[in-house]
Amino acid sequence: MEEGLLSQKSIQIMNEYGSKRHIFFPSKPSPNLFMNKLEYRMKQYYSHCIKHSRLKRLRKKCIK
Repeated sequence: MEEGLLSQKSIQIMNEYGSKRHIFFPSKPSPNLFMNKLEYRMKQYYSHCIKHSRLKRLRKKCIK
């Protein structure tokens, strides 16, 4: 009984694989989500740093 179930499961997996393998297009570049998100976070971080460094300089000028 397990052998029949196992082979039936194998057939099901192979059918699913066969239907999904045609979705991949190697000529089309894949989106690099990690790098895009990293670049966004770095831009946010540096803009935050620049903004706060300007505020610190302004405060120092006002105190003098």
